[in-house]
Amino acid sequence: MARFGTLENPFTREYLDFLLSELGFIGVKRYHAINGLIPEDLGGRSVESMTDSPARSSNNLTAVKQGASVLTTLNCDGHTSASISIVSVELIDGDRTLSVKINVTNTGKTTWMQNARWHGRVTVAVRSAVLGSQNYSELGRISLPKDVEPG
Repeated sequence: MARFGTLENPFTREYLDFLLSELGFIGVKRYHAINGLIPEDLGGRSVESMTDSPARSSNNLTAVKQGASVLTTLNCDGHTSASISIVSVELIDGDRTLSVKINVTNTGKTTWMQNARWHGRVTVAVRSAVLGSQNYSELGRISLPKDVEPG
């Protein structure tokens, strides 16, 4: 690292800042790396004086992708809603296949996650009646083709 003037990853701080900016990341925050236990009698010293790797000389950082919704359907308190309109419905008699084309718009404040395991996963299904009614049934659920941001 000293020989080539780079950090471990092996980008310089300036080059990594440049890359993150070019790729739309904002809010870069660097962190001090402290390993091990701090003796009680050293508790009054500054964090920076005890670091193995001060923030100014490390690439321990976080950044937020600009334009991406920070809230996702994994956030329990996030507002999620949709606008759904049916484009076409076709029953193909020979195959007993129902073809339904829809437009779905994310009108909430969270990004719908395509690959969330269970909690936070948004899927689409056709229902035969109102949820909870006696005649209710649901055809197999379809996963989203990608994450869907609000709007």
